[in-house]
Amino acid sequence: MLLKIQGINDIVSGIYSHFFYELIIKIYCQKMIKINYKSLLILFNCLIINIVSEGQMNNVTATGDTVITINTPFVKKNNNVVSSSVSSINGSKITVFPTQVIEQSLSGLIPGLTVINSGVEPGRESSILRIRGQHSFQNNDPLVFVDGFETTMSQLSVYEIETISVLKDAAALVPFGLRGANGVIWVTTKRSSENDKLKIELNTRTGISKPFGLPQFLNSYDYARLYNEALSNDMGTWAPRYTEEQLNYYKTGSDPLFYPDVNWQKEVMNSTAINHETSLIFKGSVSNMKYFIMLGYLSTPKLYKNSNEDGNLGDKSSTRRYNFRSNVDVTINKIFDASITIGASLVNNARPNIGSIWGAIAATPPNAYLPQNPDNSWSGNSVYNNNPAAAVMALGRLSNNDRRIQTIFTLRENLAQFAKGLSLKQSIGFDNMNSVTYNVTQNYARLSPRKDPATGEITYVQLGNSVPYAVAQGSPSQFWRVAYQAAINYDRQWGGHGLKTSVNYRFGQQYFAVENPPYNDIVLSGNLNYNFQNKYFSEISMAYSGSENFAPGKRFGFFPSIAAGWNISEEGFLKDVKWLDHLKLKGSFGIVGNSDIGAWRFLYKALYPSGTSYILANSGTRSVATIIEGTGANPNVTWESSNILNLGIDFSLFNNKIGVIAEVFSEKRNDILTRRDATVPAIIGIGSPYENIGKVNNKGFEITVDWKETTGQLKYGASAVISMARNKIIYQDEIVRREDYLYRTGKRIGQVFALEAIGFFQSYDEINNPNTPVHTFAPVKPGDLRYKDNNNDGIINEEDQIAVGYTNNIPEITGSFSGWMQYKNFDLNFIFSGMANRTLYISGANVWAFRDNGQAPDMALNRWVYYPDQGLDTRNTATYPRLSASGTLNNERISTLWLKNGNFIRLRNVELGYTFLFSEKARTGISRIRVYCSGINLLTLSKMGNWDPEALPGTYPLTRSGYLGLNVTF
Repeated sequence: MLLKIQGINDIVSGIYSHFFYELIIKIYCQKMIKINYKSLLILFNCLIINIVSEGQMNNVTATGDTVITINTPFVKKNNNVVSSSVSSINGSKITVFPTQVIEQSLSGLIPGLTVINSGVEPGRESSILRIRGQHSFQNNDPLVFVDGFETTMSQLSVYEIETISVLKDAAALVPFGLRGANGVIWVTTKRSSENDKLKIELNTRTGISKPFGLPQFLNSYDYARLYNEALSNDMGTWAPRYTEEQLNYYKTGSDPLFYPDVNWQKEVMNSTAINHETSLIFKGSVSNMKYFIMLGYLSTPKLYKNSNEDGNLGDKSSTRRYNFRSNVDVTINKIFDASITIGASLVNNARPNIGSIWGAIAATPPNAYLPQNPDNSWSGNSVYNNNPAAAVMALGRLSNNDRRIQTIFTLRENLAQFAKGLSLKQSIGFDNMNSVTYNVTQNYARLSPRKDPATGEITYVQLGNSVPYAVAQGSPSQFWRVAYQAAINYDRQWGGHGLKTSVNYRFGQQYFAVENPPYNDIVLSGNLNYNFQNKYFSEISMAYSGSENFAPGKRFGFFPSIAAGWNISEEGFLKDVKWLDHLKLKGSFGIVGNSDIGAWRFLYKALYPSGTSYILANSGTRSVATIIEGTGANPNVTWESSNILNLGIDFSLFNNKIGVIAEVFSEKRNDILTRRDATVPAIIGIGSPYENIGKVNNKGFEITVDWKETTGQLKYGASAVISMARNKIIYQDEIVRREDYLYRTGKRIGQVFALEAIGFFQSYDEINNPNTPVHTFAPVKPGDLRYKDNNNDGIINEEDQIAVGYTNNIPEITGSFSGWMQYKNFDLNFIFSGMANRTLYISGANVWAFRDNGQAPDMALNRWVYYPDQGLDTRNTATYPRLSASGTLNNERISTLWLKNGNFIRLRNVELGYTFLFSEKARTGISRIRVYCSGINLLTLSKMGNWDPEALPGTYPLTRSGYLGLNVTF
């Protein structure tokens, strides 16, 4: 039998159907297994031979790209023998939030890992992950591996996760070669332990979620009276649009059809949503086989209202995920054992047919019109044509179906009978994602009411026509990886000596589209770990790694590291110290690379993109496209190089009641890819080539403190985690600036630069004073922002921007504080997490009143206004600039007024449970039942007022949730 790889789907479907199902039938129906291991070896060898032969034929060529799915030799769990920096969390400790992606449950829980929510709408969640901060002004994303192969963890259920580890220093990252410098998140899924009887676990929970942190807009009365001020400010004299009579209508609500007062957020959103999650797990062993099987279901509907009267548009707020996991381990004989790992997820997501419902809400004032007319027709007018309520309920439904499957086949050989401590391992991994869209869209007629001033008769003017629903199914988009790994391991203990060594070969291909060349990576790595009497540890690691994305002769690099540890507590002079249980020092240094430099491919080649088209021939009807010289080529372009030093201390005290892990690190990132466009004159006619000239230093620390205590039947404890990472740009190509404080070099990556707001202009006399700097962005009036002239040149412009605060959104400090208590069968857990040294820039229609004739936020009530004849004077109390119906470029600039302190502490989770234990002889077969209630995101402490620091206005809001749950073990 010889398998020729034509496509990943053929391989997966063929192996899945012919091999896996046959195995499962034998295991579960016959409760025994008889495997011809020779046939199994043939299957694996055929797969390996074909993948390696075809992969290596295209391995290091300019037609393919290189992505190595790299497997570390092992993730070390015994901290006493670890010299590298690896932090882990058990899957059972991960707080489960009402989210489809597991990353958003990890914030603050793992030292060194920062998780920033960039989207929380169910089915469209996204997160920014950083390990030890930012290292480069290019790509900073870490690699993610699940069961040893590169993929994403977003699709995983918390009930299938055994551990999540974060690999941080050179000793842990060198096996990843030229792709490890940004750190690695290493996920292992659950497997059954040896000789387990069949055990069934049912986990189910249901909860209610409610939004919070929504932007607060003015009601119609306040909107209208402040609009009068805005229009008057623009005119230079009191010139209101709304009369006192009209303002009274808004205030009393006596004529809602023509003087409406609409809270559009309430019109498009439900006040609550019901979430549900269930998993069913089977695990155990039979004969020479161990198995873990999980079925999971998660429903996290959106808060959008979901009217569907005609039945054609379907559910527009549902998000459902189905998970399947099957991890099977088979002992074939004394030499061979094999594993089959299959993880799959199916996500069905539906949403209203509108690009940004939050943008539509901000753009539609509360007095524009009622959502629906008295006859239930949709309202609208020529100015505000996008009725937010109708957009959610009457424009249709956009839906997508995302399917992902990861399949891993592993064969291991224990050669101890030939050479003690010697073993081999071969693995093949497939990762496939397929996404299909299915959209049902329509349009609706807008009816605008009119009242005859003479008769009072109400008529409606129709704008546009209703369009029946139409169905459009998009072409499927696919992504897949194929990877092969092989390893030789040697592990011996004799006397007081311990030796572990391994050699690993890994090759992988990554496809984003059939028509594009694949990304290819290859790495050969090895390590040697020696310890003496469990006191002294040393480890040498190295990798020879390459990528075809670089020029021939420059595709491979060598990456070494060295690590050492000293268990001081094992020394004789500390043996009699009763209160000291463990004390260890460790350190590492090495060089790691980062070849994930963005979407750019083959920068060593000259590119000739399409240029301007020209009309030719006498008739002037023929257009001919041209090609132009593109960005200059650089045959010397290479990967980023990172030199990482890590030092740490671990100790535990008082019979392991107190444990502390502390680490400091220093990283120097060199060869960051950038261009000299800032200093190379444009007269050369082409973009300057990319060069490896950037440099960034990154330093920080991590501290974890654990404490536990027992008093009678009461057990309790707490844990605190704090991490800090601060970077500094050492060099980047930068234009020559007039002022030293304007340079980005020497600052943080993404450092916020802003004008320094020093108050509001109080009068034209102040504006026209010769000593007042000229504000060049727009003509200014009383009530406009006044900025500090930082270079004292008498002019306010971009050169007066200074470094303010920290990096926008990305924190320097993250942490958490958690506690637990158990008394008899009761248990209580809670988790606080937070971020600090974080700056947020707020802007747009949710901040600036009347932008594009849209809404006005409640902060506009604190505006600057001075009309003494109207009884309006806030000059001494204002915290918001004067209002304008047309906007002002002077006020709507990034300045200290719009920069907010993004620090916060959040009570992520509180959970109270009670466990019922049953005798093994119970007739029901139930051994354990746990019932619990939990609350999520119950409390947030920040300086953002009504806004939430993780979901700013203009985005889907975070939710507070309450849950009732049940865990049953049979």
